[in-house]
Amino acid sequence: MPRRTLLLALFLVAAAPALAEDFVPCDDLHVGLTNVAAPVADNAVTVYDGLVTLYNIDMLEPACCSAGIAIVLPDPDDPLGGAQCRAIVGFTTVDVAAARRDYDPARGLRLDVPVRLMDEEGNMEPEEMLPVRIDLQAHTVTLEE
Repeated sequence: MPRRTLLLALFLVAAAPALAEDFVPCDDLHVGLTNVAAPVADNAVTVYDGLVTLYNIDMLEPACCSAGIAIVLPDPDDPLGGAQCRAIVGFTTVDVAAARRDYDPARGLRLDVPVRLMDEEGNMEPEEMLPVRIDLQAHTVTLEE
């Protein structure tokens, strides 16, 4: 195995605890306002008549996979009408503005968000769609199979 590939593999293994395989609370990934990609106007999308906002986020490190998505939606457990934030990271690029949308009244809103990953040799892989389901009635954000 070439040294560069080995170093990249070791780096990814070391970074693995910071990468999510599904949406988790933003606090668990240390995602905050400073992680919203700039300019915010180009990196945010609102859905559900403005009740839910999706953000492209950038955690800065690890460089190979610092991009992600943060989704802010109403918190049903907050009597003052606060919000909850769910996030996923681990991508090279994310584009919430280009997401295709499909609404199913029984299941909620599905978004196919374009993402890209980097292969183990540091090359950009082809774009693929990340299937995200937001069910505002159930207050859930999940990845679909």
